[in-house]
Amino acid sequence: MLNLIIDRVGSVNVFNILDTSGSGSESHLQSTIDEDLILEYIKEIENLVRVSNAVNSKGMNHKTLETEILHELKILGETFYDQFFPAPIQEKLRLTTEKYLHLNIDPKLGVIPWELLHDGTCFLSDKFFIGKTVRGESSQNVFKEKEKLRMLIVADPTEDLEWAQKEGEQLFRVLSEKVSSSRLEIEFIGGRQVTKLKLLSLIKGKNIIHYSGHLYFSDDPLENGWQISESKILKAREIKNSGFNTDLVFSNSCQSNSNASRTLNSDLMNNFAGAVRYQKFYWD
Repeated sequence: MLNLIIDRVGSVNVFNILDTSGSGSESHLQSTIDEDLILEYIKEIENLVRVSNAVNSKGMNHKTLETEILHELKILGETFYDQFFPAPIQEKLRLTTEKYLHLNIDPKLGVIPWELLHDGTCFLSDKFFIGKTVRGESSQNVFKEKEKLRMLIVADPTEDLEWAQKEGEQLFRVLSEKVSSSRLEIEFIGGRQVTKLKLLSLIKGKNIIHYSGHLYFSDDPLENGWQISESKILKAREIKNSGFNTDLVFSNSCQSNSNASRTLNSDLMNNFAGAVRYQKFYWD
């Protein structure tokens, strides 16, 4: 795994990278990039996402337009990649054979859609499974060493993803067998049991939430959410209003990575509920 720590002081970014494979680390590398360039990049990406979503929502099948959007995403992502990362970091990301990248970033950089950065060969989301921790978003709950952890497993609420149901059941079984109930309290819910009101009540007070199912995407990040039974959507704004405050959200979701523009919206979901850590993986 590559662990990339990024701090930001003024317009200067400071990078420390740790390669857990033992192939070497780099420290205190720097780049300078003004905030207006960061904001312009985000604005351009959001514009492309709006165009893509407008086409998809109307049921249009414009392969040429989709190809052009993907090409524009590549150009923007590669340009920003070259501006943001110092040369040694660029080379490390291009040449590494690691499959996992964890970003530990300054809160001022939390809005960057990292998955859409392009190294000249591919988008980072095509090369890595990406996890992100935004520093300074610590939970209000101070966890004590001997305190019991509370976990919620949500599996296949739409009842059309067999792998999601199996994953949830297997995770519940393994954790129940391997971890003492005095250390970990697990609740499992799946299928039609997953209603909006039920889920909103269950997510409160949980240290860990594991979700396997479909994600719903919108131009507005607060309208993003989890697809549940009866074609309903548990939206980010509803989760936010519930007082949701957890330490780790693990989202294993069904999405095609071939449509890179959708990845931006998934990145915005990192911010929808104030989780200290939000890990996400995708299935085609």
